[in-house]
Amino acid sequence: MTSHDGTPTGERMAAAFQYCHWCRGFASDVRPVAASDAGSGPRQQSYSACPSHREQHGLVPLGEQTL
Repeated sequence: MTSHDGTPTGERMAAAFQYCHWCRGFASDVRPVAASDAGSGPRQQSYSACPSHREQHGLVPLGEQTL
């Protein structure tokens, strides 16, 4: 079902597949869990994990971490 502007209402949208660094492959509902900015260049390394690896390794998504 969609609303008058074409956006889904009451339906769960399909999760996109992204790369999980622990699976070393693509998985559903992957979230970034760590980032590092080592060095002086513009390159930043980040790591993402699927739900099963977040639970298994106690990883907290960056958006849910508190400072």
